[in-house]
Amino acid sequence: MSTSGKKIGFAFFVAVLIVLSSVSVLAQETEQPQPSSTPPADNAAATATASATPTTSRIPNCVGWDTEKLFAYKQGYQKCLRFKDLFQKYAQQEGLSALGMDDLLIYTTVLLESTCMTREEMKAANKKTANGGIMQVDWPCLHEPEKCPTLDDEIREGMKETSEKLKAVLDKGMSGKEGLWMSWFSYNRGGPCAKFAMNRMAEGKTIQEATDEACARSYGHPDGTCGITCKPSGRTANGCTEYYCDYEFYCRVKYTDVGVHYSDKRWHEYVDACENAGGKVVDQGAPITLGAAVTSEEGAAPEAAEAAGFKPTHPYFTVPYSINPSFSVTVPYDLAIYDEMPGYINKLVSCRDDVDCITGNVSLIEEEKKDLNWVVSYGGNIVSRDKAGILEYPHWQAYCEDPEQHAINSIAEAIDACARSKSKDCVCPYTLPIVRVEEISSWFFESLMAGEMESFTSSILGIGLLSVRELSGQEWDYRILGFKKAGSGLKVSLFSTVDVLGVALPISREAQVVDNADFKSVAPDWRYEDNSKTLKYYVSSAGAVLDLYKDNNNNISIGSQGSATSQKQCELHNKVLKFCIIQNKTFMAYNQRDNKMGMQQLVLKFSYLFKSEVTDVKGFEVKDARMATNTSLVMWEPVLGADVEQYNLFHTDNLSMAANLKGVSPADISLELRTDLEHLGPGPLPVAEQTYADVAIADLLSPICIVEGTTCQMKYKVTTKTGPAEPMPLDLGVLYYSRVDERFFYFMPDVNNDPRYVFAITATESDGTESPSYTQPGEGKQEDSVHDLPPALATIGYPVIEGGNLILPVAPVNSNIDGSYLDPVSVTGFMLYCFESAKLATFTDTVPLSSGRSLSVSGESLVDGGTRLVIPLSDLEPYCSFQSSPKVANIVVAATKGPTQFYQGEVSSGSFLQVTLP
Repeated sequence: MSTSGKKIGFAFFVAVLIVLSSVSVLAQETEQPQPSSTPPADNAAATATASATPTTSRIPNCVGWDTEKLFAYKQGYQKCLRFKDLFQKYAQQEGLSALGMDDLLIYTTVLLESTCMTREEMKAANKKTANGGIMQVDWPCLHEPEKCPTLDDEIREGMKETSEKLKAVLDKGMSGKEGLWMSWFSYNRGGPCAKFAMNRMAEGKTIQEATDEACARSYGHPDGTCGITCKPSGRTANGCTEYYCDYEFYCRVKYTDVGVHYSDKRWHEYVDACENAGGKVVDQGAPITLGAAVTSEEGAAPEAAEAAGFKPTHPYFTVPYSINPSFSVTVPYDLAIYDEMPGYINKLVSCRDDVDCITGNVSLIEEEKKDLNWVVSYGGNIVSRDKAGILEYPHWQAYCEDPEQHAINSIAEAIDACARSKSKDCVCPYTLPIVRVEEISSWFFESLMAGEMESFTSSILGIGLLSVRELSGQEWDYRILGFKKAGSGLKVSLFSTVDVLGVALPISREAQVVDNADFKSVAPDWRYEDNSKTLKYYVSSAGAVLDLYKDNNNNISIGSQGSATSQKQCELHNKVLKFCIIQNKTFMAYNQRDNKMGMQQLVLKFSYLFKSEVTDVKGFEVKDARMATNTSLVMWEPVLGADVEQYNLFHTDNLSMAANLKGVSPADISLELRTDLEHLGPGPLPVAEQTYADVAIADLLSPICIVEGTTCQMKYKVTTKTGPAEPMPLDLGVLYYSRVDERFFYFMPDVNNDPRYVFAITATESDGTESPSYTQPGEGKQEDSVHDLPPALATIGYPVIEGGNLILPVAPVNSNIDGSYLDPVSVTGFMLYCFESAKLATFTDTVPLSSGRSLSVSGESLVDGGTRLVIPLSDLEPYCSFQSSPKVANIVVAATKGPTQFYQGEVSSGSFLQVTLP
């Protein structure tokens, strides 16, 4: 572009960050729109209230959302939107709109109260809480339904109560998220309960502490102690009424970040709905307005209004990718490229977290728009290639980040991605980012041949002036990166590439802090001066792949490729990719920081979270836990392609629940059904708390009982790649992951055999999204829980041979084989096992019980509850007739319940009684 004859100039920062939310481009900060006019209220009182209120909300608002996206996120909102006019009418009439509650907040509240069903619709569906109406109002709708006969009455009374609760909280000086949470708490648990909590907050307690104390005070404490709502009638053994006194039911917390009972579910649903509908939640300060924002006639996404001082940040990374946008332009610069970006990103979203799919589609976009060059990075590695198939390191370091800053950012991003993976004992590959000098110099000379000024190249493009030594093909010196603990995170910094008198001097580049990263060490051959918290490498190592190894304790170590004890790839299903897009057109640019002028191509930099959706759980089975009492063994396949935070395991003795859950989305299930499920639990099983077990699923059905004395501990066969291993015990109520079959399993205790239970399971992602539907065991995939735990071995007293009989006094058997209590009355008989002494001597520690010869024996009861077994020697001879002199028999006596119970197990040599036969 020629500049002769006129002076053309415009100023902008070369690196521009475009933060994409969904498929729309968000500016750094937007001027807040003026509040819209409020439609007239139905009565003068409401009008006076509205006119006296501020024009900006004191509670959170969702701005910029649209109806179509809300439907796409969750169909259940359609039930709410059919009553939009009535909601708005009574929200204004009762002063709720004037207090700042937006439409989506109202819809979310009603959705989670009744799934937006009217009283008549709930009655038709046999809902027990139908009389409470669409907003579940206790007084008057639930307790005096004759005073709340119509849908208008249901909504009016609901808006009235919501408005009263919110106003009372705001009048106490609370606002923002905490104000909204407290108003919900008041709506659900009552005004006195909320008042007590607010008084506790005034004394210095947090909202979580205060509401927990208030709820427990009213509805029962965690230890079972009654609350003040406990009434004299219908008391149970502990003095509490079953309905009103249940801390787990009334006061439990689902999301610890909110920690306010009842409010947590509503807050997370509101935030999720807002974001999925294309909006953004502003804590407070948004203009009070009615109605949802809709898309423009041209179909462009609405621009989000943001609170003062709001700056977009990435939800998962503290590692900054680029700078905030700040630039000005004049003719002939064309802003059309910004309008095109949402369309391009739309083409990539369908790839979800498949990086190959993303880079493949990027190539197609480049063919379609030939003046754009996309460079893509993931996990610290450049993943896009040029037309010759070469990874585009030079372009990234020339246009997107200068080499020194990229050296810091890339390793920090790689560690961050690895730390966030749910996998353990795995590796994350990381490619050293420095490119060879000849590649940089080749690009450098090409730029000069194109007429670009050296001073401009050095400052604007950020590659630095290349020295004569570097341009002659010699290599750079080494680089040193340091890793230092910073709170719960890890600080990554860069030291000088030039060794001055043996000292590595710090470089003036921004260090990065990676949250929640546990760093262990760097391998000796990659350290600087044997410091395990440094990484040293030469430019000649460019392109070398290092292993970031994550052990079973989440510690990350750095070493050469293939050096880690495991080469299993860490799985990460939520992937943040960095994009650097270079437009081939050039413009005259002025860099204000360096006071340099030159021809420059436009560079856009942004990051985007590609997230796979959680699916239904597969392979769900319920087996009877062998040799256990009232215990079910539940197993399922891990949900792949999503960042699953927990599995939600449910069971209920309500047999009709199987039909009620079929084809129903957890997001749309009625509150009544959800309560029935969650009350029985066991509820959420966090993946982070899983325990790895090298036990095959098939071996779970064949526990090994190694008896020591009279009882044993159940153990299970261990399958390893290195050979035989000692069997391992497994606990009830622990989430296990079988590394052999790559399946989860869980021993669920206290599941009574009668009646048969209905089981279901879902998975939940880290953002709260749950599986589309409940998974139940398929046909033939569920067994009844059976009590098949045998009694313990009997303790035998001093044996006597008298009158042709072997007399064995046996103490009362009052425990099962696992040591748990057994009522001696349930013992109905005894089995005698006889082992030959010579054969037993070939065993070092134990012998399989099944290898002995068994004989059913009986006897007479003793005064102390024991039994005197009398076994004729003539009966014993066929079982204990050995070719030895004298005849020595090793005897074990096992108690039985009902039919004789045989089980797999081994008996230690110390469990035998040795008897010499005549």
